[in-house]
Amino acid sequence: MKCAIVELPEAVIVQMHGEVDLAAALTFRECLDEGAKHQKPILLDMTNLQYFDTSGVRVIEAFLPYARERVGPVAIVSPAATIRRGLQLMGVDRQIPIIGSVEDALAWLRTPPGGEDSDPGDSRTVV
Repeated sequence: MKCAIVELPEAVIVQMHGEVDLAAALTFRECLDEGAKHQKPILLDMTNLQYFDTSGVRVIEAFLPYARERVGPVAIVSPAATIRRGLQLMGVDRQIPIIGSVEDALAWLRTPPGGEDSDPGDSRTVV
C-alpha cells in the first residue's frame, strides 16, 4: 500500500494505492496520522485501491474519534464497487459517509451540518 497526502484549502486528501490488509494496516494508520497533522477535514480517496479488508476498517474505526475531535469530518471517496459493498456490509457507511467523487466530497464539506442532505455518519451533525 502506498499513500499520498494532497492538501487543499478546505481539506486534506489521503490518496491510497494498492491494497489495505493486515500487512498494510500500520502503513494505512501512519497515512491517516500524516493527513491529520494538517488539521483539516480528511477525504480518504480510494479510487486507486484494489483491496480493503477488515484490518483497514479497524484502522478507520480507531482513527475516527481522534479525527472528529481534532480535525473535523472524515469521508471515504470513490471506492470500487466491491470495496464499497464490503464497507456497507461492515457498517462503515453508518459511521462515515461514502461519497462518489472528490468534487462531491468537497461540496459535502461546504454543506451546513444537519442540512437536508446530512448523513448519519456526518460528524458535523449535532445530536
